[in-house]
Amino acid sequence: MELVKLEPGKTLLLDGPASALVVSGRVSIFGAELGPRRRVVARMGRRLPLEAVEPSELEVVVGQGGSFSIVEGSSIPRSWLEAVEEAISRPSPTRIMVLGGVDVGKTSLCTLLANKALKAGRSVGLIDADVGQSDVGPPCTIGFARVEKPVRDLSTVRAEHVFFLGDKTPSYMVDRALEGLKSVLKAAEGSGVDFLILNTDGWIAGHSAAQYKKAMASIFNP
Repeated sequence: MELVKLEPGKTLLLDGPASALVVSGRVSIFGAELGPRRRVVARMGRRLPLEAVEPSELEVVVGQGGSFSIVEGSSIPRSWLEAVEEAISRPSPTRIMVLGGVDVGKTSLCTLLANKALKAGRSVGLIDADVGQSDVGPPCTIGFARVEKPVRDLSTVRAEHVFFLGDKTPSYMVDRALEGLKSVLKAAEGSGVDFLILNTDGWIAGHSAAQYKKAMASIFNP
């Protein structure tokens, strides 16, 4: 365990497996604030950015393979913040589809979107169609959940509707994946949310991938 002091204008990058307990002060993680006696856990292979809202002290515990570092400023790209503000300013109902390759930060962006939309008074839902690295529901599934309070990790939200695909990549069963998206979208539409986020898988290279994403967009209608 190490006691770390974090001043405003600095960010602690927590690479899992690791945890941080806020001893004093306040920090923000993707727009979700944590105060004293609140702990956050970074899972294996995940990075959480803890930005100091005010002078803070944290107890950091790092597991095997985990680490932490402190950087100047925010680790969240300005382009993300601008895109999030633009999305939130859209009239209800709003649908946002997040696209990108593997390990480029799609889940982090979805988390930021959800938290900022909640703060703006929106009713938020998330469809997780990243079947290989699913946070909402088990692996090999497409899931829907309402996000009713700020979250640091989307795996903590409870799935309300899950469609079992049966594979970690949609490339082998495109038709079933699209059927699953339709099923989960129907549940999301009946939930009453007015800000719906779709997180997608990292299959983007090649004609087949492009056609699949085009079909997803046609169904979701962002």
